[in-house]
Amino acid sequence: MALLFMDSFDHYATGDLLEKWTSQVIGTGGSIAITAGAGRRASASLRIAAGAFQTCHVILSPAGVSGATCVVGLAVKPSGLQTGGNVSLIAVREGGNPQVTFALAPDGTIRVTRGGQGGTLLGTTSAPLSVGIFNYLELKVLIHATAGTVDVRLNGQSVLALTGINTLGTSTAIWNSFAIGNAESSAQTLPAVDFDDLYVLDGTGAAPWNALLGDCRVDVRLPTGAGAEAQWTPSTGANWSCVDEIPPNDDTDYTAATAAPLTDTFVVQDAPVPGAVIFGVQHNINAKKMDAGTCAIGAVVRQGGVDYPSAGQGLTTAYAFTRVVQATNPATGAQWLEADFNLAEFGYKRTA
Repeated sequence: MALLFMDSFDHYATGDLLEKWTSQVIGTGGSIAITAGAGRRASASLRIAAGAFQTCHVILSPAGVSGATCVVGLAVKPSGLQTGGNVSLIAVREGGNPQVTFALAPDGTIRVTRGGQGGTLLGTTSAPLSVGIFNYLELKVLIHATAGTVDVRLNGQSVLALTGINTLGTSTAIWNSFAIGNAESSAQTLPAVDFDDLYVLDGTGAAPWNALLGDCRVDVRLPTGAGAEAQWTPSTGANWSCVDEIPPNDDTDYTAATAAPLTDTFVVQDAPVPGAVIFGVQHNINAKKMDAGTCAIGAVVRQGGVDYPSAGQGLTTAYAFTRVVQATNPATGAQWLEADFNLAEFGYKRTA
């Protein structure tokens, strides 16, 4: 697996963060919020608010990580610069311990350190981030004690390339989580930072998903009408209109399936940018089980009159986002084409 995760921060609210992210840490006086209108396209952003002495970050442990390479791309907008220290932006981690940390320095450059932001300095970018506007930051790290590498791009340009270095911040050359935001306490007043358009890869598999993808946008596409399958029972109205809200409205309106296998599919909005490359599709299915026993749900792509369901994932009695990432079209096995995306129906299937 190469494409692990993407986020536009547009389809859920602050109160839903732990339905999608593994955990969050909010220090005294700090806050983390999904902020409407603060993203790159008047969309939402993930905002780490300004504050003193705070540790504020969100953590994700994506499923399916393979190998020792981590690739991350995201848009970053700092509201200012810290005058007396550094602000960690991204930490590639093994469990709760950082392997490599990328921190914003007082001059706007990115300092790359082994371990935490106070660890061994590996390098500093040749160009700074701009304050008050979004910069697209990409990084690729190979975790290794002697043959590690670090590549950083800023707005499509290489600003740091390191090879043959020690990037092993723990005792094991793996990564299995990453943190966004200030992951370490600071004695300074930290600037607010907005994040948008995030993608994460593990560097394995075929091109283009084993390398930096370039400046990417991540867009939410919502159901707009009924598809060929409508086997779940809506709480009110039509199936599709029970699952088209941003953010999810939980038990206000919903669809339910009392047994497996049952499938719903929907017509969704077309790809937003005609002619743009589609690097992948991520299904975000906000669901829970309503009773004791086993219940599992998978994503469905319907193309050419055929359903292509994914494997099911177990549900609990609390709402959470079941994520299914598909870098390729399951109907063709090839990279998504705009025409195929626009003609496809998307939905879900109760598998158990």
